[in-house]
Amino acid sequence: MAEETAEARRMWLRKPPAGYGSQATPSVIAWGVNARADLLCWVTSEQDSGRWPVAVWSRGNLAWSVYNCGMLEYLVGLFQGKFDDIWADAQGVRRFVHVREAQRLLAIGIDPDTGEPNPYADMFGPPPPRPAGL
Repeated sequence: MAEETAEARRMWLRKPPAGYGSQATPSVIAWGVNARADLLCWVTSEQDSGRWPVAVWSRGNLAWSVYNCGMLEYLVGLFQGKFDDIWADAQGVRRFVHVREAQRLLAIGIDPDTGEPNPYADMFGPPPPRPAGL
């Protein structure tokens, strides 16, 4: 996450969120990235880490959104539809696929994001062996 934090700080310097102004060293630490390369960060300006709000750098609209809640509350709210749907598909459906499930689906030629056959499954050599029991 060190590279993502450095990227978040570059984006913060270029276009700080409203109300935060510019800082010599932006007080953000990246803790997540989604499939669209949006950056999920904490704003660490408070001394108490329990009070750090979540900031999201959206690559789609090249802007920050700051949420006055912690990481867990943000993630729960995100999947409940309370915040911008940075993980929603084209139909607006929010879904999370665990990495092991994504690997299993890819191994059998299914796109884990859509549930549809993966048109690129055989592009990079022979298909992987089919997992036992499938």
